[in-house]
Amino acid sequence: MFKSKIFLLLFMGLVSSTLISCVDDEEDTPDVVENNNLPSDNNQNPQDNQNPQDDKTEQIIGGKVLDGHHYVDLGLSVKWAQCNIGALKPEQSGSYFAWGETSPKTKFSWANYKYCNGTEETLTKYNSSSSYGVVDDLDKLEKEDDAAAVNWGGAWRMPTKAECQELIDETYNYWTDNYKSTNIAGYVFCSKDEKYASDTLFIPAAGYRNANQTFDVNEWGNYWMADGKGSWISLFCFWENSVYMNFFERSVGHTIRPVAD
Repeated sequence: MFKSKIFLLLFMGLVSSTLISCVDDEEDTPDVVENNNLPSDNNQNPQDNQNPQDDKTEQIIGGKVLDGHHYVDLGLSVKWAQCNIGALKPEQSGSYFAWGETSPKTKFSWANYKYCNGTEETLTKYNSSSSYGVVDDLDKLEKEDDAAAVNWGGAWRMPTKAECQELIDETYNYWTDNYKSTNIAGYVFCSKDEKYASDTLFIPAAGYRNANQTFDVNEWGNYWMADGKGSWISLFCFWENSVYMNFFERSVGHTIRPVAD
């Protein structure tokens, strides 16, 4: 009988060690989850399978590194960087860029935007309508205008719209108000594939900058993608109840989360 109890305890420990969690700690558990990408095959949310050893904080020190920058592998078509450009930790906002510019700045407007002559109707690059300036029909950033490629080099670049959609569709993802007890809000993504369950991607709700002010920090995440043309550009966006694609004036300052093939 005693041996049977020991065997049962060992078996239970082995099973519990294989549980996969998309939640790093209790602070990451959302009060309300309204995202269709949460696992539904067993009617459980990811936080139901918490693993106390699932702490990704140390990844930024000793995790996977490519061309000098840490990344998360979720088993997708690209590797996602652990941090925004200009940030040292996953929860930091980092630098803000106008779309197509490669240097951060503190004031954002059409008057100081690189690819126009002072207004949104005088674009000089990445435009397909004569009503908005010079027509070149370019619809994706060239390497010299890709802030990730210029600032990080190597294989790093800005993600495409398709890669951001893949991140939404092919992961379990949810909003957290308090990532790793940092009081930073944002979205957490983890793989649906057990082989990549050890990695978790966090992207903070860094808001945006317009003129010389920052707006919506801890409320909205707005991230530039490489695709776009015209005065309004599509971007990867999320808030408490949803993660999706949106549009914004390209002269406004947003954050960038790089990817690598």
